[in-house]
Amino acid sequence: MHWLPYPLKIQHGIPKYACVAALEDTRFSPVTAKEFDEGNLLVDVSLLVRFTPCDPLDWEVGKHGITIVYKGRSSVFLPCVAEEQGWDQPTTLLHLLHKGGSYVKELTADVLKSISCTRFESSVEHMTFSEYKQRLSA
Repeated sequence: MHWLPYPLKIQHGIPKYACVAALEDTRFSPVTAKEFDEGNLLVDVSLLVRFTPCDPLDWEVGKHGITIVYKGRSSVFLPCVAEEQGWDQPTTLLHLLHKGGSYVKELTADVLKSISCTRFESSVEHMTFSEYKQRLSA
């Protein structure tokens, strides 16, 4: 996924990033027409809000997502990621550093001082494609 360093209006962001997530996210196979036809495609939309610059350890697992910049490389995790993986804050930061291409083995004071961090929250909605079609026809 692409990380946006700027606010994006919902009416532009949702259609654009629905297509990016469905067709261009290299972590997954692109969504196929068959998945739509089967009617069991599940879509989650996360609206990211309350972006706040913070110290790298000034956020709560399960409540906040975080984006970090370290040595010019950025990475982001939604609020659900650390909780779903069972990670604490230091483990999450190490995974973010690795995701961004910086293979730091330990969170030293110097590493923590070099991380620019922003926390955020999200509002998530879930819907199957079948539910979406039912809403359109209602």
